[in-house]
Amino acid sequence: MIAVYSPYDTARLRYVLNVLFSRWLSVDYTLYTDDEAFLSDASNCKLRYSSETFEDDIPRIHNHGFLEHSEGRRCKVQIKGEGSEIKIFPGEDTCLGFDVFAGMFFCLSRYEEYGSDKLDRHGRFPAKESLAYRLDFLDRPIVDEWREALIESLVERWKQMPFNKPKFTCRITVDVDNASAYAYKGAVRSFLGVARSLFRVDMTLFSRIKTLFNSTKDPFLTYQSQCAIAKKFDVPIIHFVLCAGLSPHDRSLHPNNPHFRAMLTKLSKASQVAWHPSYSAFGNPAMLDKELQQLNHIVGSNITQSRQHYIRLQFPETYRHLISLGIKDDFSMGYPDHDGFRAGTTLSFPFFDINDNRETDLISHPFYFLDTYFSEVKQLSAEAALPKMKTYVDVVKHYGGELNLVWHNRTFSELRKQWKGWTKALVLLVTHAQKQEE
Repeated sequence: MIAVYSPYDTARLRYVLNVLFSRWLSVDYTLYTDDEAFLSDASNCKLRYSSETFEDDIPRIHNHGFLEHSEGRRCKVQIKGEGSEIKIFPGEDTCLGFDVFAGMFFCLSRYEEYGSDKLDRHGRFPAKESLAYRLDFLDRPIVDEWREALIESLVERWKQMPFNKPKFTCRITVDVDNASAYAYKGAVRSFLGVARSLFRVDMTLFSRIKTLFNSTKDPFLTYQSQCAIAKKFDVPIIHFVLCAGLSPHDRSLHPNNPHFRAMLTKLSKASQVAWHPSYSAFGNPAMLDKELQQLNHIVGSNITQSRQHYIRLQFPETYRHLISLGIKDDFSMGYPDHDGFRAGTTLSFPFFDINDNRETDLISHPFYFLDTYFSEVKQLSAEAALPKMKTYVDVVKHYGGELNLVWHNRTFSELRKQWKGWTKALVLLVTHAQKQEE
């Protein structure tokens, strides 16, 4: 049990203490706002969160006052240093020399994304607009670094270890943006597809025509081999399935397509099927509800996991919509346009709604790179990207975090040049993740 003193007890402070101590470090805490009651607590593990100085030797974290607020107004964030020396809300002569609780809240809540008008053409907050990118720490899980530094400081002062460190986990996740490449799409879409391939002199034309005569040879129908990889390594696999009508950014089979429904029914027996809210339904509660209900009906269960198509994530609206529809876990916490740690951590955490000033039951799960970011945006081969991806695996393992590998259904087909070798890369990453430390 840890006893914590603070001059105030607010939803923001409770959120940080809940995530850090209760969720991540599996230790109970008691928060006091009365110093005498705090001092009379029987615990040998005491911690002050205060801007005042005291004559005793109880460790103290600088209290900037940021967590005292309850409204969603913008607050200027104080910064000292950059890169490995970054300190948010600095304060001298205290543990770590800054308000680590406020820093954690800033990163986990995605405070800087609220009300931002610096969005890309898909309505997304770009990685390059983030404080982490601008101050050169996007490729480091800064919150986890703070967590370990705080633990080390407190254990040294307390002469005991009350914490239980998180345990590393690994899972494969697959975004099914397009359930099939060519098969089952009807005469009109098939004809237009052939015409486009002819016009562009597309090297996939032969594969397209062959599939039209034998739908079982569709290059995207690799679900069985995907599940076989997960089974071989005994890791969970989740398929995030787009279940929506046709639009410029939503190109999968229609939810009423009998072949699509049969595919999902079969897939749900070998994998965990989750929801991939469509591009078109973004910000439209009625469309979102319709899509989810269609997917629930097809797989015969109430789905509670999601990842946003195109990673279209806006705060707090996106998560509010998900919560209203019964989603409990979302896997969109990463950038589509860059690798790195969007929330500064390798661990999952509850979403805090700043505008409502409350911790919610929705759990946000981070990812650190997309297969398509390296293969299609950076145009790197799987072999060239592998060292960088392995570095992320090592970091996540070190901090006992969640390794959520994000692959796309189309990547497994290796139909196009940029997808060649990426199935092998996934296998090598999972193998690396399970390798025992020497």
